[in-house]
Amino acid sequence: MQKAESIIGLLLLFWFCVACATEKTVTAIPTPSPEPTRAVTETRLPTATVAPTATATLTPSPTATAAPTATATLTPSPTPRAFRLIAYLASWSTAPSRGFRIADIPADKLTHLNYAFASVSPQGECVSSDASADARNFPELRKLKRQFPHLKIFISLGGAGAQNFANAAKNAEARQKFAQSCVAWMKQNDFDGIDVDWEFPKNAEEKQNYAALLAELRARLGTRDRLTIAAPAGPEQATGVAWDKVARDLDWINLMTYDFAGPWSALTGLNAPLYASASDPSKNKNAPLYDGHAATQAYITAGVPPDKIVFGVPFYGRGWKGVPDANNGLFQKFNGIPQGTRGGGAFDYRDLKKNYLPTYTRYWDAAAQVPWLYNPATQIAISYDDPESLARKTEYVTAHKLGGVMIWEISTDDEQGSLINTIHARLR
Repeated sequence: MQKAESIIGLLLLFWFCVACATEKTVTAIPTPSPEPTRAVTETRLPTATVAPTATATLTPSPTATAAPTATATLTPSPTPRAFRLIAYLASWSTAPSRGFRIADIPADKLTHLNYAFASVSPQGECVSSDASADARNFPELRKLKRQFPHLKIFISLGGAGAQNFANAAKNAEARQKFAQSCVAWMKQNDFDGIDVDWEFPKNAEEKQNYAALLAELRARLGTRDRLTIAAPAGPEQATGVAWDKVARDLDWINLMTYDFAGPWSALTGLNAPLYASASDPSKNKNAPLYDGHAATQAYITAGVPPDKIVFGVPFYGRGWKGVPDANNGLFQKFNGIPQGTRGGGAFDYRDLKKNYLPTYTRYWDAAAQVPWLYNPATQIAISYDDPESLARKTEYVTAHKLGGVMIWEISTDDEQGSLINTIHARLR
């Protein structure tokens, strides 16, 4: 009997243990949760109607399915690069006879506007170069800034043929006087910065003084106000300057990658080629290259950071007359300079589009990436830029991560803004 009770006790104990184990197994199973279902749905996002670029920012992860939400695996997109789009405005372009107003400037597309020019007086101070034009333009520029608060407007000093720079830079005392005068003039007239356009220091001493003058201007301006220059693209003008040191004092350099050919040339040529032309007879392994790419690379090699180089483009063309009908007028001897839009053989783009493109034949230099016009009846050849060439140049700027695009000169675009619209669309 005692033995039977023991057996019964053992059986009861075994049953109790089985029951406990069963109870623990049941309570260990998690209750259904919406989380696993949501995670599975999120892994199918690529098939949803999401923009294709959105999926490109997903970083694959072995633990992605365990993440509470798919957004946890997103890699933040880099901040879009901010390119500068800078236009020069010549003070004389707003004369009543020209028909262009400051209100016509496409300020919504620009980041900066350089008003050209102020002058250097014989006493080495910054002065107005055309008081009547400034009196007409300065109130309109202030109005433009109020309408477009993002737009920064600089005063550009000098220009082609400007006098008295060498005297203003000759020694420390002269440089201090000049810098003090220019900064005061800038602030008095509500400009946001100074652009120096000395074309060009002639010798080693002037080039050294030029660098010292820029350093003095930077010291006077401090770090808040901007300091830039218009820099030459020709090898003979660009050499002899310690550009790596100069660049430290500048916010950026407006590289004048145009006027590679003109009335001064021995042959007709290309005003602003992006690359060297394959048919240029002067092109050989020993000759310096006169093109935008060569100039840009020379400044980078000299120590200027790419993002401090703003690539210059012309909204005008250069022409020659008395050009024989050979090679469609390109790289030929010529006999004189045509009138152009306002003399000197220079043609505004709006003039070319209206009065020359309909009757002249347009040719394209595939190596140089620019067009030209020729008419055998008039024997006039014109090198210029158009939307196609400016598209290629803007793509060059973005591909090489340069600082942006500079325009000379905004009033010469056509009425539809074909050139500025092309550049803006590709920089944006």
